[in-house]
Amino acid sequence: MRIRLLIFCLAALAATASSAQEIDIGNSKIELPAPAGFTRLTPAMSPYYETMKAYETDQSVRHATYLRTEDAEKLLAGELIELHRYVNVETPSNVINVDISDELFDELKVVLKTQNQELFKLAEAQIEEALESGDKAVNEEFDVDLAMTVTNMMMMPVHFESDDALAFSMFINYSVEVSDVGAEQDVTAATVVTSRVGGRLLNLNIYGKKTDLEWTQVFGAAYLERILAANSP
Repeated sequence: MRIRLLIFCLAALAATASSAQEIDIGNSKIELPAPAGFTRLTPAMSPYYETMKAYETDQSVRHATYLRTEDAEKLLAGELIELHRYVNVETPSNVINVDISDELFDELKVVLKTQNQELFKLAEAQIEEALESGDKAVNEEFDVDLAMTVTNMMMMPVHFESDDALAFSMFINYSVEVSDVGAEQDVTAATVVTSRVGGRLLNLNIYGKKTDLEWTQVFGAAYLERILAANSP
């Protein structure tokens, strides 16, 4: 999101990112390939890495963040970008050690479809908490005065379902105010793909501009297939 660019003028960075990585979810090894055309964000990409990490929550374990390779190359060259398209891969903390059977995943899909509004309200509260905590961490780390607020979220019905996945999308309206820089409002399109991979749960969170809704949905489906293929028996 543009807020990262409002805060920092990134200096030239030096980093490498592998095209695939092995992650450990509850002692299960999962192969996590990078999405096509994307590069993994690494700690060497300071201060951008720290900024993204500041907004992580205790509700999920984040395995990786990916941004477009062309954006990564610009960051490495010290250029400013407007980052809109990126991907977070996470697992909810409360199921990190849970073996997701066929039956359990079917039950989860029913809950996601029938109780999505209740879950949506819970997510809104968690997002506000994460923003408050993240703002504080960024302000302390980089001596800035930042306030980010979600002003509205519109969740859409499930648009994709298979034996191993379920996906839905949303629009997120947010406002950002940075002292000595000003305030702005923007809208992010997002698709969440909840998937079962190797008996574990993965959430693929794909973000784009407000005009990128269809892209997030198509991209999410393609990335899911890439992950499933990498972990097929």
